[in-house]
Amino acid sequence: MWSRKRNPRKIAWTEHYRFDHKKSNTDKVENTGRIKRQKIQRGYAGVSVSGNAVKTGAVKSRVQQQRRPAKK
Repeated sequence: MWSRKRNPRKIAWTEHYRFDHKKSNTDKVENTGRIKRQKIQRGYAGVSVSGNAVKTGAVKSRVQQQRRPAKK
């Protein structure tokens, strides 16, 4: 450890020791952001993205119309 001159806060066992004995600065907590997943619309086998969106919109509207009388 001494030959490499590493920062003791970066070494695993010293980090654990410092946490247990309250030696570390709790103010310096890094906020690591997560990568958010995004939905990607893709076309497939002869169907474009816009054509697929039109079809799904038509199906959703038809299902909503069928459910309206059932709620009353």
